[in-house]
Amino acid sequence: MAEKATKKDIQITKKKLILIDLDGTTLDKDFRTFNELNHKVFTYLHQLGHKVCIVTGRNYLSALPYYEKLGLNTLMATYNGAYINNPKKEKLKKGTEIININHISNGIVRGIMQEKVVKENLLNSLVDNVDREIICTEDKDIYWHEVWFNMNKFTHTNDILKSLEKKNALQLILEFENEEKKLNEIIATLRKKYHVSVFFDVVNKLKKDPKNSKSPTLVPDPKRIVIRIRSAGANKGIAVNTLSHHYGIPMEDIIAFGDSENDIEMIRDTTDRGGWGVAMANAETYLKTLGRDITEKKNYEGGVGDYLIKYFNLSLNTEKKKK
Repeated sequence: MAEKATKKDIQITKKKLILIDLDGTTLDKDFRTFNELNHKVFTYLHQLGHKVCIVTGRNYLSALPYYEKLGLNTLMATYNGAYINNPKKEKLKKGTEIININHISNGIVRGIMQEKVVKENLLNSLVDNVDREIICTEDKDIYWHEVWFNMNKFTHTNDILKSLEKKNALQLILEFENEEKKLNEIIATLRKKYHVSVFFDVVNKLKKDPKNSKSPTLVPDPKRIVIRIRSAGANKGIAVNTLSHHYGIPMEDIIAFGDSENDIEMIRDTTDRGGWGVAMANAETYLKTLGRDITEKKNYEGGVGDYLIKYFNLSLNTEKKKK
């Protein structure tokens, strides 16, 4: 049950737009659950009338359970801002209120997939078509299940392009061996031929912790690399601007939290335009140079919740209930 707002906290009249990333920012090490403190603070601030919006690189279906867990009624930005809509209104069948769609054309997806260097080295691939349907060549690996499927239906196929048919895509995910020479060739090809059409980032794939097979924690796999590709017209910085205009909340009243490469535009643009971009204590070093501040605690320690309690000087009981 959400904690009842105190009179003092209700009197905070200036409402903020709070933008939260998921993986590495608000979720625990298992990439599945909200840190308890984060969850408590988000629901409390939502109760006070602040706008809490999820802005994530995850696909729509993978992010939706977290939106529902927080009981939000705000817009949600998925696919790094390529798709912005109001899931609450869609669930109530009051219209989808789709604010923004930036897709990758079918021709670009086909061009990338048919590049010689991609075809020769590709291990697995995933595409979300413009209807938010998930198509993947892998159906058992924990990375795909936990980060992209998240208990949702998906189509398992040996031929991504055949299953995509003529539809455009919201994202394309490619998995390769982490072999420097081949990876450099793949990245160079994407940069040279597709930089006008797509934006992409490169991250380590995740796997179960080899030191503790029973733990739900996922850790980076140094042997595998994932390239996440989206429309060049989509990034979290553009999403910040879209959400700011939609809610009529000026940039100086926006607080944004992130931890990795795909959060760069969100943290940088929020800060540069007078807002409050905050990098996580566990964030990549470069991101920490772009924000206005850094959380004292890491994502799995409730870093965002801890920061917001201090920022708003909330009268919130943060003691854990005894079992």
